[in-house]
Amino acid sequence: IGDIMLTFRNVIFGLSMANTAVLLAARFFNPEARGRHLRASASSLESIIWLFRARIGPFCLTPTRPKEPDYALRRAIDTWHTEVVAGTDLLGTSLEAEYDPKVFRHLQYGGDIDSKLLQAHQNHDKCRVLQCEVAQLQKESRECTMKNDPQLPGSVP
Repeated sequence: IGDIMLTFRNVIFGLSMANTAVLLAARFFNPEARGRHLRASASSLESIIWLFRARIGPFCLTPTRPKEPDYALRRAIDTWHTEVVAGTDLLGTSLEAEYDPKVFRHLQYGGDIDSKLLQAHQNHDKCRVLQCEVAQLQKESRECTMKNDPQLPGSVP
């Protein structure tokens, strides 16, 4: 019975230590406050976007400075980003992470278009043009057939 009681005490001690570790981790990472702050930041960004789209507030158009709304949007986004990073501990997340350049396959941050990729895009464009030409020829053929064959419904007598 003594060994069972000692084992039972060790299990209880281990569970209480695990509970303490989980509570400390939750307090350290603070997911509730981070979630509230991120939700508020998302709403703030949405508000900035709608103000820009409506061209009101700091994004008003002026005849003398037509690009001013674009510059104001850039300043607003920079300010928003600074507030998001300052208000939470997001520097430890992937928001500010540095990635290997090969991660960016769509040339967002520079690089050269691969010749095969460029050729594929050119072939795709040629294919789209050919599809449009075929569709136009099919339409003309149907119209011609309908004019010449009085048996078809919708044809011109």
